[in-house]
Amino acid sequence: MCGICGIVALDGSPIRSDDVTSMTAALHHRGPDDRGTWSAPGVALGATRLSILDLSPAGHQPMTSGDWTLVYNGEVYNHRAIRERLDVPFRSHSDTEVVLEAIRAWGADAIAEFDGMFALAAWNSRTRTLLLARDRFGIKPLLYARVGNEIAFASEARALITWRPELAEVREDAIEESVTFRHVAGERTLFRRIQRVLPGEILQFTTEGRTPSSAHAASAALARGRADEGVRPSLTRSVHDQLVADVPVGTLCSGGIDSSLITMLAARDRDTPLHTFSVSFPGFELDESDFAAAVAQRAGTIHHVHECDPHSLADDFVALTRHIDEPIMHPNSIPLHQVCRLARACGVIVLLAGEGADELFGGYPRFIAARKLGRVRRWQRLPLAKHIRWSRVPIPDRWKAAAYKLAADADDLILLGNAMTSSQDVAALLGRPPRFDFEFRLAALARTRNLDIAERVRQYDLDTYLPPLLQRQDAMSMAASVEARVPMLGNGVASRALATPSKDLARGANGKLPLREMAYELLPHRNIDRRKIGFNTPTGQWLRAWDQMLDLLTPNCRASAYIDPRVITRLATEHRSGHANRGELLWTILALEVWLRECGSVAPAARERDMAVSAQ
Repeated sequence: MCGICGIVALDGSPIRSDDVTSMTAALHHRGPDDRGTWSAPGVALGATRLSILDLSPAGHQPMTSGDWTLVYNGEVYNHRAIRERLDVPFRSHSDTEVVLEAIRAWGADAIAEFDGMFALAAWNSRTRTLLLARDRFGIKPLLYARVGNEIAFASEARALITWRPELAEVREDAIEESVTFRHVAGERTLFRRIQRVLPGEILQFTTEGRTPSSAHAASAALARGRADEGVRPSLTRSVHDQLVADVPVGTLCSGGIDSSLITMLAARDRDTPLHTFSVSFPGFELDESDFAAAVAQRAGTIHHVHECDPHSLADDFVALTRHIDEPIMHPNSIPLHQVCRLARACGVIVLLAGEGADELFGGYPRFIAARKLGRVRRWQRLPLAKHIRWSRVPIPDRWKAAAYKLAADADDLILLGNAMTSSQDVAALLGRPPRFDFEFRLAALARTRNLDIAERVRQYDLDTYLPPLLQRQDAMSMAASVEARVPMLGNGVASRALATPSKDLARGANGKLPLREMAYELLPHRNIDRRKIGFNTPTGQWLRAWDQMLDLLTPNCRASAYIDPRVITRLATEHRSGHANRGELLWTILALEVWLRECGSVAPAARERDMAVSAQ
């Protein structure tokens, strides 16, 4: 596990190698165990290392073999099988060397062979080609920017901004998407000139330009998975593979089905007691720590509980904002970091988590609703239904719910189905009607139009909802120098899930049927027979305890360049008075404000417009 970065001038012109030294230092938290840089004419690469496999100096990065030099972040769990296919002498037991030799032998085609989570950059000194690639689901991050004749890449935007501070300029036309979904999907980020390498994407940069390709997309069948293998054998295998490490491993156990299954399988795989970690919100009605404790007791683990305190959360808010490429729009990000920090303090460096199950196996209420809706889509054939975009009509929620079920446009239903902020609230925050100009999301929808509506929801969630959850998990765990692994996204499990028709994933009010069947054999039934609540937090209570943080939201705060300052004032007043719980909207504004202070640079045009509005 590492942080990686680099600068390349494809034409071979000189670059400042000291810039890569500074970029590498900015990623120290991602790899406190080792640090290295490598340079040649027109190129410099850097890496920090969190030692997980082969703790010896033989795993040092950057790593060179023949014409190729590699910096690599992640774990490839099938590295032993790939090692056996490569007829080369190995110097280490690390998966990094296997990845390097596979690329040397097979070029970019090697990426499709990997089962794991990774982001990598490989430089070929003979052809002067830069290869950037990410795992199929985007578990590990990779961003890049181009300034003049130089291309720079890094695991986090902060390293790119260290290289060129002007890259901090905000992409104004992405604010609506960020406020609506708490994330900007696709290649774009909230920084105007910084882009992502997409999940499953391979980018090759040469003097002739950029060539994108895809080794394997999350929304496609995974050819090298075991689609004919049952869910339980594939998940058991994935957990076993992801427990392999030369450092202590534990699990994040929330008490929900997904993390509980992983915990039970991991505990059964080990000869010694497993460490498990959960979060508690004392006094909060949606606290799940009792359910996590029940699983830990059944699994026989050494269980640790982190009790969240509102004041410690406020202290971490600002510091953690520097570790994520977008505002901390999800309040549970901070408790996630704190429990990872507890694990690190207990000597546990690797944590297995349950992300990915809801997206792959249809666990969200919107998937279940789509299954039911698919049975009444004949209403869509009515002439009236073809001309009304019900999802965008500002009518009362109780009426909109009926319109949703009967006559809504399918694209609108899916597009806004995983939105975190209603269209009405977005309009109020921005002071204008939403434009719904979400290019990547609309393209993702277009790719699914030949599928039934439930399958469309699943594919859309994989493309747009899962990536920010993985980004959050990576940023919050790596800020604590802990590696988070996700067995649900192993090739075998994903292949089995995607080969399962949507009709076999949900029945009645319950989704994830294959996992539920497995859960009834392994888990306390009280953990299964309850409604899904997710990782909820008492956000409103926190904000009432954060007077100093709310004081940041003045009519002239930085967020007012994009958010109507009158709305900011009204929401803060209503929440403080106790007349209404405006916690979710205030958190959205506060997250944007803190991010703008710590990371972003307000676009000049937005600042001028804000000053004009404030003067009115």
